[in-house]
Amino acid sequence: PYPLQRAATAALRERAARDGDVELMQMWAGQSAAIGAAMPAAQRASRLWQEARELLA
Repeated sequence: PYPLQRAATAALRERAARDGDVELMQMWAGQSAAIGAAMPAAQRASRLWQEARELLA
């Protein structure tokens, strides 16, 4: 249970942050994570660009 796992992974997280290794970092998403859809990064970027263009038009 939290916060025990945070303490147990401290060295791993510190190394990941030092090395810029996002695969080993804890990336908190918050409550809105459930509304996200899994998709490739290129598709996500394309969708964001399209939505931004529509909003700014």
